[in-house]
Amino acid sequence: ALKISAVFLVLLTVFLVWVLFFGDITYDFQEDWLKVDSNMYTGYIIRYAEIEDLEYREEKVPGLRVGGFGSFRLLMGYFENEEFGTYQRYTYYDPESCIVVKTDRQTIVLSCRTAAETSALYDMLLMKVK
Repeated sequence: ALKISAVFLVLLTVFLVWVLFFGDITYDFQEDWLKVDSNMYTGYIIRYAEIEDLEYREEKVPGLRVGGFGSFRLLMGYFENEEFGTYQRYTYYDPESCIVVKTDRQTIVLSCRTAAETSALYDMLLMKVK
């Protein structure tokens, strides 16, 4: 029983470290939509035709998670703040910059690991939307 408990504890520790400190968000540009995906949370599709406004921000977007996934690396799911109300978020924890996408249905906040990667994502989205 002691060996089984030790093995279980090691496996649990490895799992918790993986969940809390690893994971990535990927952006897959298709002809008519952008697929936002992660290995830690369900994906999300943003249709270019539904985008009403795009904004690049060099500051953090505050929010309280009301449903979804949060770790020391990623923040994803439904969040709330005074500016947007309830919004969808797919960002790295404490992003240097972010993109605010407004559609006719909701607001989505996106980020990459670095400000340079987020800026490149913003430029690609601008090309697809126009």
